[in-house]
Amino acid sequence: MLSEPMTLYKLMNLYMLKQVNFPLTYAQISDFFLSREYTDYFTLQQALTELLEAGLARSETIHNSTRYEITREGEETLSFFGKKISPAIIEDIDEYLKEKYGIDLSAPIDWNAPDKGGMTPAQKVLSDAREESIRTGVLMSRQKDYPLTED
Repeated sequence: MLSEPMTLYKLMNLYMLKQVNFPLTYAQISDFFLSREYTDYFTLQQALTELLEAGLARSETIHNSTRYEITREGEETLSFFGKKISPAIIEDIDEYLKEKYGIDLSAPIDWNAPDKGGMTPAQKVLSDAREESIRTGVLMSRQKDYPLTED
């Protein structure tokens, strides 16, 4: 295990981004970290910001939703230091990806194979991202009715 928690959070983020072949939204990443109580919102945001600044991940914002993906440099860093993530944490991440997106990392992934509900893993991720964008859009459209601060 690593002595520096921030380093561990960065490696965990890189591992998650490496395990999927599509960008993950902040909401998707934070759902894992916050629901499993690995860290808090601010520490997670700092870890992601530092990954971006170091060029180990890149982000793109589309319709108020930021999506993250690993860079080649991030993959190289993970290959050198990924062994520092405990097997229990790896198992927790893999289990989360399987539960949430049907991604079973012990078997080859067919991104076009539908599950019992008829959705492919890729469609599930896109659906979650679309729902997040819609929620954000609704909140933004109601900002005048419910301002966060008083003028």
